[in-house]
Amino acid sequence: MIERVDFPAGLSLKTVCELVKGTLHLPCESQLPDTVHGCSVHSGMIGEGDLFIAVCGRHHDARSFISAAASRGAAGVICQAPLPTDCPQIPWVEVENAYHAWGILAAYAADLPLHKLLAFGVTGTNGKTTTATLLCEILRQAGRSCGLITTTLYDMGNRRMTGTRTTPMPFDLHMMLREMVNAHVDTAVLEISSHALDQNRLGGCKVDYGIFTNLSREHLDYHESMESYLEAKTRLFTSHLKAGGLALLNDDDPAAHQIAQHLPRQKIIFWGMSPQADIVCRVLRNDLEQGLSLHIDPVGRMESPLCGMINAANITAAVACAYVAGLPLDAIIETVASFRGVPGRLERLHDDKGRCYFIDYAHTHDALGKVLKTLKEAARGQLWVVFGCGGDRDRTKRPLMGAIAEKFSDQVILTSDNPRSEDPLAIIEEILSGMSDRHAVVVKPDRRTAIEYAVSHAPPNATVLIAGKGHEAYQEIGSRQLPFSDLAVLRDALSCRD
Repeated sequence: MIERVDFPAGLSLKTVCELVKGTLHLPCESQLPDTVHGCSVHSGMIGEGDLFIAVCGRHHDARSFISAAASRGAAGVICQAPLPTDCPQIPWVEVENAYHAWGILAAYAADLPLHKLLAFGVTGTNGKTTTATLLCEILRQAGRSCGLITTTLYDMGNRRMTGTRTTPMPFDLHMMLREMVNAHVDTAVLEISSHALDQNRLGGCKVDYGIFTNLSREHLDYHESMESYLEAKTRLFTSHLKAGGLALLNDDDPAAHQIAQHLPRQKIIFWGMSPQADIVCRVLRNDLEQGLSLHIDPVGRMESPLCGMINAANITAAVACAYVAGLPLDAIIETVASFRGVPGRLERLHDDKGRCYFIDYAHTHDALGKVLKTLKEAARGQLWVVFGCGGDRDRTKRPLMGAIAEKFSDQVILTSDNPRSEDPLAIIEEILSGMSDRHAVVVKPDRRTAIEYAVSHAPPNATVLIAGKGHEAYQEIGSRQLPFSDLAVLRDALSCRD
């Protein structure tokens, strides 16, 4: 993570104060620095003449490091009130939210790169990565030079790297966008999380098109209520949509209509399965082997190798946005036909006994339910599911996920996800509390063992869903991040079985 950036030459503290809409407090007038050189959120990275952004997080308050930053030559500090009682005499820019100031200054230090790009933002609980990646591929097929920032991949045009979080932290995000501009990329598709919107990682930058996929219970350990969660998602459209921009909202999700209340109707395009939507999708075929056949009005009929109603919605969102952005219909239809999906999103493997294995990132009860329902409707035999729940995250979804798994599958195998600091067996017990027949559940706390059990015990023609981690190549146990890939473990188990 980038922890320090330089400012353009000659930037004054008063200008910084105006940018972040703060109030400048000076111990005495003589202490006002002529210019500030850069800024950092890490006191150990502060150099002479830098600003220290003291962010107040959920677990750490950087205001306790103001003295350390001052001792390294900080020209001032940006933070919320109050200052610590032992704070040194140093210029202070008081702001309502230091996170928000961080985003604004990160964008400014990178010379507002998003303003130089045709920008598409995708938010929602589920489907963001697939929607954003498909849209990026359509844009490239149409001749645009397109960068991409998603949970799984950061592609800046001249450089690609594995994604480490849905939306990077402010310095990283805006420097990646600057890298796109420098590489002569003209378009960017960004997956934008509720955390990023709540923390204003976009700064004052805006997108030309904003897509809302759906809303279901998630991240309540952070947002605390569904109302706050929706409010964060809504900011993409109320705070980060350009004056002439368009909001593409899922007509099938009630939350979309709550978002719409904040926008003039002419800025909204509703898409979905509902015949009342502006852009309507009809599913003509949904098959595990043959994929989807869709008619999206007014674009036309298209085929996709992807399966499932959730993918039908993802495709509709990307196609709707591409259509209203004026992209050629042949580019849209051809890209949908060739798009094989995103790693860890209903990623499919087979064995020689007719068993079909899917690896998916579904880690909420809504996403798990949608994936299981899709597979249940198309499965030729039994449906098995292997999953767990993450530690140190929203505990209220655990029994809900247990109930959903029990409802739609023939065999549930409970295991660990990323237990972090929690006891894996305690997490499993909370999942079991939502299930009516806990004795029918197979419990294998070790995730490798659970996957191997499914491979060795699932009957012929069974469909096996391994859910929760998807593309992730690690498992967080305690304070350690250990190498672990569901896909690699599944392949190993299948090869051993052969």
